[in-house]
Amino acid sequence: MAGTSPCCFQGHIHQGTATGSFKQIGGVDCYVAEPKGKPNGKAIVIAPDVFGAQFINTQLLADHAAESGFLVLIVDYFDGKPAPPWILECFLQLTKPELVSAPATSLLQSWVVGPLRKLGALGWILTAFPPFLIKHGMPPPAKTHKVHYVERVVAALRAGEAGGAKVAKVGVVGYCYGGGFALALAAPGGDARPIIDAFAVAHTDVKVPGYLEGLRAPGLFIAAENDHSFPDSARAKAEALLREMEAAGKGG
Repeated sequence: MAGTSPCCFQGHIHQGTATGSFKQIGGVDCYVAEPKGKPNGKAIVIAPDVFGAQFINTQLLADHAAESGFLVLIVDYFDGKPAPPWILECFLQLTKPELVSAPATSLLQSWVVGPLRKLGALGWILTAFPPFLIKHGMPPPAKTHKVHYVERVVAALRAGEAGGAKVAKVGVVGYCYGGGFALALAAPGGDARPIIDAFAVAHTDVKVPGYLEGLRAPGLFIAAENDHSFPDSARAKAEALLREMEAAGKGG
């Protein structure tokens, strides 16, 4: 995505207990979910959203994929300081207060308590969101300044430095803030071969032609019904360009 919107900070915190652990892979802190049962020799590297590698929702997804034999890593390119998960509830208090607060039962609650709650939520958002952007910058494709974190992790996996044998295949999944990093690695430029074998992106600003013309790895674009980052107009252009590239024998 090229920018953020309130939807990037809305949602729910899932319940569950993560079973992975944090390790340094290629000099980068990562949440690592070891494959359950027999390893399949493949690794999934997750480039997360603004809530980073510490977010329980993403950790549970990694654990779930590990149950199918994958080695799964979530890259901590926020250096342990992602956007705080409690900001989710603050945004809900502004946009959908009925989901986080009991309904008003009096005029006092409607006219005083409700507005005060919203004012308080806005104050907390302002203490967290601007400092996050100042420290970490705008997400890709505006900037790809953190892609080297993901590159180092992938290189370490290729070299067998993740605590086990070398993996045969490495795919990168990028969501929201991390989507541009996945696209950047799939489109290394020129005739260079990508360091990843496949990619998937969701809720990501897909510029057309942008990275698409340079794609050298197969990938999956997850397009939601309503998504400001990848609206129908951009999706239609992307589909047309990818068909042209396939016909010409280009791309991944």
